[in-house]
Amino acid sequence: MNRASKWISLLLAALLVLTGCGGETTQQTTAASQAEETTAVTVPSEATLPEATQASSSGPVMGEVYNKMIENVQMPEMLELDEQMQLDYCGIDSQELIQSLVLVCSDGMRTDEIWLLEAPDEETAQALAELAQQRLDVKGQESVTYSPEQYAVVQEAQILQQGNFLALIVSPEVEALAEVYRQEMGM
Repeated sequence: MNRASKWISLLLAALLVLTGCGGETTQQTTAASQAEETTAVTVPSEATLPEATQASSSGPVMGEVYNKMIENVQMPEMLELDEQMQLDYCGIDSQELIQSLVLVCSDGMRTDEIWLLEAPDEETAQALAELAQQRLDVKGQESVTYSPEQYAVVQEAQILQQGNFLALIVSPEVEALAEVYRQEMGM
């Protein structure tokens, strides 16, 4: 593992600890949060594709793909990460990408996370797939200590890459989400 990867892993671990341990962690709190109705965030299609890159995109708009993915799937509340948070939290430099949409669950005790990325070339997409695997490794190491249920969700996660496009899907609904993604991307 190179030096940058180690720093990214350490940063991710610190952020996950901070977000996962920021509040009460009693069984009562966990049960109450699980009982709350879950709602997914609908992402405006233009939110993920800056005007300057619209002409260079070679495929669907990631916001539209995400909205199709969640049409018939019950998702928890997801937070869209801005460019700086994508870099700080996941190690994704969206300045080097054509499109990036990264969402994480607003509940720090859940592992749900979705990346929908379009890289400028296949080599960059492959590097992002390696970054996604590192992210899954960190999430797995952390979730195994606090929730066997969430650890199982991480173990079932999928990284899908085709050409310049990459998706990371961490969700109990991974199969349904991945199927829609494949359909939308023509895989």
